[in-house]
Amino acid sequence: MTTIAQPRAAHPAPGASPARVMEPRGPAYWLSVALAVATAAAAVLTFVLPSVLRGTAVMNGSARGTALVVLVAGVPVLAGSMLLAAKGSVAAVLTWLGAVAFLGYNALMFLFATPANRLFPLYLAMLALVAWSAGALLRQADVNALGALFSPRTPVLASRSTCGPLRG
Repeated sequence: MTTIAQPRAAHPAPGASPARVMEPRGPAYWLSVALAVATAAAAVLTFVLPSVLRGTAVMNGSARGTALVVLVAGVPVLAGSMLLAAKGSVAAVLTWLGAVAFLGYNALMFLFATPANRLFPLYLAMLALVAWSAGALLRQADVNALGALFSPRTPVLASRSTCGPLRG
């Protein structure tokens, strides 16, 4: 990976409030709420209904453990990040995106690492909502204001080719 240093906007003066990087409303919030609900439902059902899983015992145990971690760590981090981002926390916007990515990885695991079962539609909804939530979050966040909060010496991954199309 190549990193390059890019010029950034000046930092806010000491005592001045930094620019808001995320408005407290919008599609990113509603899609992420739907993601949290679908994920919680899928995780609870995967964990409490072991008969729904049709794989080997070791894979069923792994799926149930994954569901528990998603339920007690992933969903609360997503919800907490959304609440803190609505109050203006910059770090929360970054953890929100990280929580969406974490849930995306686990949605892929539920979809493709477990044999097809009755929860397949919920797993598919999780994956679709991850994609839409991440896209809406990247579109709704003020990436320039976020970048201005970092030091000009912070290495930056040259990713305009991947994130640029999302910004329009």
